[in-house]
Amino acid sequence: MILRDLYMALDELNFMSNKAANGGWFVEKLDKNLHGSKSMAEEKKILRDIKIQQKEKDVASFKSLEVLKEMAHRYRRVKHIEQIIRQNNYINGWLKLGKEIEQFHIQLIERAFKENISIYESLKKTIKDQIKVTL
Repeated sequence: MILRDLYMALDELNFMSNKAANGGWFVEKLDKNLHGSKSMAEEKKILRDIKIQQKEKDVASFKSLEVLKEMAHRYRRVKHIEQIIRQNNYINGWLKLGKEIEQFHIQLIERAFKENISIYESLKKTIKDQIKVTL
């Protein structure tokens, strides 16, 4: 197991240096150049292992991408809910202010009505007093 991994790492390093010098894909270089220390069965096994590792990496990256998408979706949903709450607080603030203004207006009308009644009563009393004085 360890020896196989060491051979694989050595071959990868050799072909990476060849790739850098000549260009090309790792698998193509592996197919063309790997015959020195391994049999064809070992080479095919290495290729299968590499393909399996690449698929696992693709699946892992796909899963991590899905997790990131889900996190982004949750973040947007939370931000949207926070925005709705802020809007509701803003609207509720205006509604509360409107109710306070309406209550103030009602109190003002009640006071004015009471004052008018008291003014009316005082005028009525004054007129009655004037009538009594003149009689």
